[in-house]
Amino acid sequence: MRLAAECLLVGLHANFLGIADANRGGRSITNDAERVVSELLATTQLLPHQRLLYRDTLGRWDELVHDGHHFTGFRPIGADSFVDAVHRARSAQGAHP
Repeated sequence: MRLAAECLLVGLHANFLGIADANRGGRSITNDAERVVSELLATTQLLPHQRLLYRDTLGRWDELVHDGHHFTGFRPIGADSFVDAVHRARSAQGAHP
């Protein structure tokens, strides 16, 4: 069994939190999304109103969508940096607060 995903805090901007895979041999954020979101919410590193952007192991930025309590899905952003991901996420159709 692979270890749980490890992530690094890489950005905080207004209502956005940015994390990245630590790449230390555990599961990826993508493959452990439910646990990552739950842990970040439980430890108040992620607040219920914040959006969670993440950089995957390939360096692409996307969003882990949550309802303030649980992971609910993925939203493709396709950005190359945290700043770009924030801009793209803000302008995305159907973006939640």
